[in-house]
Amino acid sequence: MALTKIITNTIDLSSDTTGLKMPKGTTTQRPDGIEIDYLIVAGGGGGAGTANNGNGAGGGGAGGVLAGFTKVDGAVGTQTFDIEVGLGGAGGANTTLPNYDGNPGVNGSNSIFSSSFTAIGGGGGGNRNPGGANGANGGSGGGSGCYGGGANSLPGNGTSGQGNDGGTGEAVGVYVNFYGGGGGGAGNAGSASVGGDGIASNLITTSMATTYGVGEVDSGNVYFAGGGGGGRHTVGSGTGTGGLGGGGTGGTSSDNKTAGTDGTGGGGGGASWPPTASPTGYSGADGGNGVIILSTNEASAVVTAGVTVNGTAGAGTRSGIVNGDKYVYIITVATAGDTISFTQTPGDVPDTIPVVGTMRENTTTGKMEIYTGAKGWRALQQTGQNVGIVPSDNFNVTQYVGDGSSTKQISGLNFQPDLTWVKITTQNWLGTIWDSVEGVGLTKAFCLFSGGANTAGARGAGGSAIYGGLTSFNNDGWTSGPGSTDNGNTNSSGNTFVTWNWKVGGNSNTYNKNGTGYASAADAGMDVGNITTTGSSVNTENGISIIQWTGIDTVGKTIPHGFSSAPDVVITKANTAGYGWVTFTNVFSQNTTTDYLYLNDVAAIAGASFGGTNYCTFNPTTLEVATTGGNWSYGVEQTAYCFKSTPGFSLIGKYTGTGSATNTPIIYTGFKPAWILIKNVDRSTTSWILMDIARNTTSPFSNYLLPDYAYGTYTSAGDVVNYYDNGFQIAGSSNFLNQAGNDFFFICFAS
Repeated sequence: MALTKIITNTIDLSSDTTGLKMPKGTTTQRPDGIEIDYLIVAGGGGGAGTANNGNGAGGGGAGGVLAGFTKVDGAVGTQTFDIEVGLGGAGGANTTLPNYDGNPGVNGSNSIFSSSFTAIGGGGGGNRNPGGANGANGGSGGGSGCYGGGANSLPGNGTSGQGNDGGTGEAVGVYVNFYGGGGGGAGNAGSASVGGDGIASNLITTSMATTYGVGEVDSGNVYFAGGGGGGRHTVGSGTGTGGLGGGGTGGTSSDNKTAGTDGTGGGGGGASWPPTASPTGYSGADGGNGVIILSTNEASAVVTAGVTVNGTAGAGTRSGIVNGDKYVYIITVATAGDTISFTQTPGDVPDTIPVVGTMRENTTTGKMEIYTGAKGWRALQQTGQNVGIVPSDNFNVTQYVGDGSSTKQISGLNFQPDLTWVKITTQNWLGTIWDSVEGVGLTKAFCLFSGGANTAGARGAGGSAIYGGLTSFNNDGWTSGPGSTDNGNTNSSGNTFVTWNWKVGGNSNTYNKNGTGYASAADAGMDVGNITTTGSSVNTENGISIIQWTGIDTVGKTIPHGFSSAPDVVITKANTAGYGWVTFTNVFSQNTTTDYLYLNDVAAIAGASFGGTNYCTFNPTTLEVATTGGNWSYGVEQTAYCFKSTPGFSLIGKYTGTGSATNTPIIYTGFKPAWILIKNVDRSTTSWILMDIARNTTSPFSNYLLPDYAYGTYTSAGDVVNYYDNGFQIAGSSNFLNQAGNDFFFICFAS
């Protein structure tokens, strides 16, 4: 019989064949490998202490949280994982006059599962300013202190993907009503006196949480990693409430702060200002210890001597807690060097991991199954199951060498792109962008001119009519053709190019959503704003949309973005005017009125506009833009590229530079990065840095491009990023990637 190919989308019987032989196997003969859903919570930060001099102490930040899924495919024998449960940080000690500041809280320690997953300890709370310490950075940031004279220290920053920033203290009246900031929680940032809430997990039941003393049960859910409340003046009105998920309460009178709850990673409460008769302040409360929870397909595990799992301490074999078809391991104590091991001994295991799309008959269940990769074997008879986004079916990066011919065809993308960016890497030329809503052709391209808002060029500027460009989007790629001179933009002979391609919602009609075309905005669900869109392509599964409209002179203009919740970044460009690539984001302060950058410029994040009033507010279903000026001018055609973080496919976030070449930021994405775009948002002389896996096939990313300049490939020893199966780590101390104290914005897509 001839070769028969079975792939995810179809059964290919194009070759001569007389039959189709389907593999068979039992559940134990074809194991899914060791599958682990994990929740890793680090220790919470301690709250700050006080002195007897009019100060409210910041609450401790919650321990960082990592939640996800990992798998050892076709695992045979014993698989051993390092484990360490982070401890809560100590509360800051009090002081005695003439000292005017209590001590800041101590950071919690990290929790570790295997060598790949590290949850960062919560930041300690800050004490008063002037003269005091800021809230510390951590998994979630510590809250700032507050001085009765009206000044505050600064809150700490949370780690992207693990937690949120601490809150800022507030002085309502001098020496009358003031309180420290609450620590950040895994779910929300802290605020004045109140700790940020944590997040709920469904890995364990409320009964398990109560029995084993982990998490905080509320309304049928189990929460982890709440921030500690800030301490306040004894007659103030701040509540000092700790965040849901074990956050301790800030002191509100006398010495009544509380510690973060062990087994939650909650931050400790900040101390209050004591009565004036007292010569000393109060100490801050300790942060709560963290926890590691594993839900697996393995009924037993072996642990080392320092481990307490499911309530039992010491070395030995431990049974998992039965939870449906999974077994749960709740690890409350583990120190450096401890491990947990799982063993799988199938009867007849294939020598290699199955290829995604492989099908088989499971003779144990009687069902046909398909191998989906990360989600393992899934029965074809099951309905409504979510196997997750397949990154390679939604994003692809390809490098190629031009041959100088008048046409160039790129194939093998696995999908028809709706958004394509082409950049030559061996010449100092600009990059060029096409999208399926505007369409292809020599006058349809956007060019990334350098230099800010008013030098960016309209569609068609930049020489595509002369030097060629895309002429079609194809089923698995694209084709380009020549301009009046040649096809140098995409096929200059002997030069190397890179092309980045995204699948969005298709382009079969004017309005497109998840591959289906519609003739009207109403049919596509794109009629929710007060501006009528002129075209759209929306993918609600991978979190990308392309929207077009024409500006109108109306107060409170709103445009649908196509999602059911707000995007994380929106990149806008005027089609018919030379305004810049205004890039709005809400990852820093949720304030997109002021938080924007220019993709074609080195400018720092700001609210002042190069070309008019350019604000944009993100709403759950719409974008609200300014009434006049800039990109939003009356009669100017606009395009917006909207992106939102999608688990397993993309992450849009931030990190804070350390300035150290050894203690460098680690960003957990939950996937192997294929494309990363980074900008130092606090520095106005640093370019955007763009790295991809096609030009750096093994870690680290060391070859990069500058989207805001007409330059080719750069390489610098200080601008290197290590990438892993679950994230990336900055590996240098340069101002471009790791300037101390500066915030950095990033967009990352999976391989």
